[in-house]
Amino acid sequence: MAVSKRIIMKQKIQELKEMGLSKTEIIRRFIEDNENPPSWPTVAKYYDMDEVESS
Repeated sequence: MAVSKRIIMKQKIQELKEMGLSKTEIIRRFIEDNENPPSWPTVAKYYDMDEVESS
């Protein structure tokens, strides 16, 4: 189950990145949505990843 949470987190960060949000703004968005924000290293890791995921 933890793997699926990571995938969902990556997808959400990538979607927010596509909307033009910075890493800091992504963390703020999680807080505004009353969700536990990911750590800075997690946001940076997923933000800097390529969007294309190999299947």
